[in-house]
Amino acid sequence: MRKLLCMLFAGIFGVASLAMTGCTTKRPIPGGSEIGEVVYVTVIDAGFGAAWMESLADAYYELTGITVHVASDPQLVSGVETKMGTSAEKDDIYFVPQGVRNWLLWTAQDLIEPLDDVLASDRYGTPAAQRYRSDDDTLKEIGVFNGKQYLLPYIYSMWGLVYNQNYLDRIESYGAYVKGEFPSTMQGLIDLCAAVRKANLVNGRTGRTVSPFSAGLTVNYMDYLYFKLWYENDPAGFEAYWDQNDRAAYDSSEFDSAESLAAMELIFDLIGATSETSSNLVGAGQNHLEAQNSFVNGDCVFTFSGSWFETETSLLIPQVGLTNYHFAAFPSAGEGDMITTMNLPGEYLFIPSDAYNVAGAKDFLTFMISEQGVAVMQRALSQQAVFTTGQSVTLMEFGQDIAEVAEKAQKVYTYANTDIYNCGALRLFEQTTNPFLNMARYGVKSKSDIRSQCISTEVTQHRNMWSEYIKNLS
Repeated sequence: MRKLLCMLFAGIFGVASLAMTGCTTKRPIPGGSEIGEVVYVTVIDAGFGAAWMESLADAYYELTGITVHVASDPQLVSGVETKMGTSAEKDDIYFVPQGVRNWLLWTAQDLIEPLDDVLASDRYGTPAAQRYRSDDDTLKEIGVFNGKQYLLPYIYSMWGLVYNQNYLDRIESYGAYVKGEFPSTMQGLIDLCAAVRKANLVNGRTGRTVSPFSAGLTVNYMDYLYFKLWYENDPAGFEAYWDQNDRAAYDSSEFDSAESLAAMELIFDLIGATSETSSNLVGAGQNHLEAQNSFVNGDCVFTFSGSWFETETSLLIPQVGLTNYHFAAFPSAGEGDMITTMNLPGEYLFIPSDAYNVAGAKDFLTFMISEQGVAVMQRALSQQAVFTTGQSVTLMEFGQDIAEVAEKAQKVYTYANTDIYNCGALRLFEQTTNPFLNMARYGVKSKSDIRSQCISTEVTQHRNMWSEYIKNLS
C-alpha cells in the first residue's frame, strides 16, 4: 500500500518532496515540516503490536483530517540503531522497546527532538504534564536528560504471572496452596507446583501431563520475579544498586548480598531445578513466545509474562478456546503487601530531530497523550497509560486484572535516571541467558551453586565490561 501511494503521489505531483517511507526516492530537507502533512510512525512488531497505534491514527484523522501511516517492524531496534546518526531517511515517530540503548549519545548529538512542549501543550485539553498516573516521580524522570524530555513512556505495563483458573478449580489444596485460589506468597506458589504434580492432570489437547508453569529462556521474564523478591528483602539495598553513579568502578555489594541470594534461592525452590526433565517447567529450552503458547495450549497452570500477554497470544487464544485466564502480581516472599514489578521503563516514543515532519509528529504525540487519545488506546488495547483520562473506558477482563494490580500494589522499578544506568551498565542478566532457567538446564543441584552461577559470573562480566561502558559515556 505504501509503495502504491508513493507511485500515485509521484505521478500526480512529479516531485520528490512527497515521497513516503518505503519509496525509492528520498524525502527532501529533513526537519522541514508542517502540521497537516502525513506523519509516519513505526512500532516494534512485538509485545503490544501495532493495532492500538492504528486506532489512534484513525481517531486522529477523524479529528484533524491528517493522515498517520503506521508500520510495524520486528527488527526495529537494530534498524533504528543503524539509521540514527546517519543521513538515512527516518520515520517521524518510533515506538521502541528499552533495548535501544544509544539514546544518550543521540541526545548529546542533538539527534532526538525534545518533547517538553508536547507534555505542556493544551491543544487537545489538559496538558499531559498535569495528568501522570501516579505521584511517583519515576514516571516523570523516564526519558529525561539534562532537564529535557527526549523519550516518552506511554503504556503503563507490568510484569507478572498469567494463570488458568479452570486448572486451579480442579487441583486440590496442598500446604499453603488453597484450591481455586492463585497464591499470593512464594510458599503458596511452590506448594501449588507440588499440588499440580500430585494431581497428574492430562491435557486433552496435547496429551501431555500438565506441568506447573512455563517461562521463556531468551527473554528473561523470571528476572523480574527476582527483582521483586530482592526489593522485598532489602528495599534500601535494591535502590542503592540502581542509583549508583560512580564511573570509577562497578559496585556489586548490594547485588552480591545475603538478601539478593535469598531471593534467588526462592526461585530455585520454585523451579525444582534438579534437571530440566524433573523441574516444574514445561521445558527450559523454550523462548518466551513458545512458553506463552505452552500455557495457552493448556500444558501448564501458569506462565511468566506481562500485561502484553493477550496481544502476543491473540491469534492462538481463539483457536484453542482458552477462557478463564487471569493476571496476577508476583507473589510475596512472606506475608507482606502486594508488590509488583513495573515494565517501566519499557517502551518509548521518540522523534528524530531530522525527521521530515517534526511538527506533525509532535502534534500527533500531543493527541496520543491527551485524554481522548489515552481513551482510544485503552479501548483498543485494554491497557492503562502513563497518563490518565477522564473519559469512560471499560477494560476487558484481563485488562481489569492488570488495572486492579496496578491500583493495589506497591510499584518496583528497575530504573534510575543516571548516566550509568541509562548507558546499560547496571542491567543484570543480559550477558548470561536467563540464569534462573539455567538452574534447570544445567542441573544445579544445590543452593550453594547459585552464587557462583548467578551472582559471581554476573559481577565478573560487569567488571570486565565496565571500561567499555565508561568509554561510551565519554
